[in-house]
Amino acid sequence: MKRFLSAAGLIATLAQPGVAAACATFTVTAPPLRYDPLSSTPAAPQPVNVIVTRQAQVGPAVVGVRFQFVDPMRGGPIFRLGSQGPVYDIIENGRVVVVGATSATLTAANSVAVQFADAGHGDVVGAPGFRLEMEPAQNVAADFYIANLDIRYECRYADGGVSASMVQPNGLTLTALVPNLISVNLAGGGKAGVIDFGGFQRSTQRAFVSVRSTGPYRVTTQSANGGVMRIAGMTGENASIAYSLTLDGHAIGAASHRLFQPAGAGGADMLLQAALVDDISQKRAGLYRDEVTVTFTPSGI
Repeated sequence: MKRFLSAAGLIATLAQPGVAAACATFTVTAPPLRYDPLSSTPAAPQPVNVIVTRQAQVGPAVVGVRFQFVDPMRGGPIFRLGSQGPVYDIIENGRVVVVGATSATLTAANSVAVQFADAGHGDVVGAPGFRLEMEPAQNVAADFYIANLDIRYECRYADGGVSASMVQPNGLTLTALVPNLISVNLAGGGKAGVIDFGGFQRSTQRAFVSVRSTGPYRVTTQSANGGVMRIAGMTGENASIAYSLTLDGHAIGAASHRLFQPAGAGGADMLLQAALVDDISQKRAGLYRDEVTVTFTPSGI
């Protein structure tokens, strides 16, 4: 009985399909990328350097491999660094060679073939021409993004045979830094403008500010006259008019700052409003003026 059980176990083992042995290893590197979502200029493509090393084999000689990069977190066709990071592609000779985890087929359109030289003379070969590309002006937040890609490959043999598809996990690590950036303009594109109360027929006047930012930011103001408009050369109370400033409905003052949430790469138009605080009926006639600098500063908080 023991012999029968042992023999049955041996037969079952021999009947299992053979598992393809790794015919090659891949060493792949890409430099870190600094990505500016506020720029309309495309980021310079980054090289992806690929070195393929042939492994010793039992059986037919390995003459080459066909491989592709696999984003295990994506089903495709859109690939991102991290869960919400910038969209990227890996391009080789005009082809996209990164695929989603659900695609297991290596074709000429989505993969690259590498040929080895004679055994013992060309066991290491480079695969030039890969580059990492990202489109400009993607609406992503400031952060450090990372993607670990697998390499799916198949062995090509001298007798014309092709192995089953295999995977080298975490064969390529992609990283990108999106810094905390901000861009601010008054409506019309300028950096300076005038809020004119005219003859004070209205107690409020407004301007619009366009803000784009990858992260939160602080707004501070600096007033030449300490938050009042004055007649030049005069110091009396009847020659000054106090006012208040609000941005997007939030008070901003000369002695304070306020934190705002990210506006995104798409931007937001914010209302900058000045409102008179004083009763002007007892004020002197004249030209009242103040110069205010509103500063927008990226914040890590």
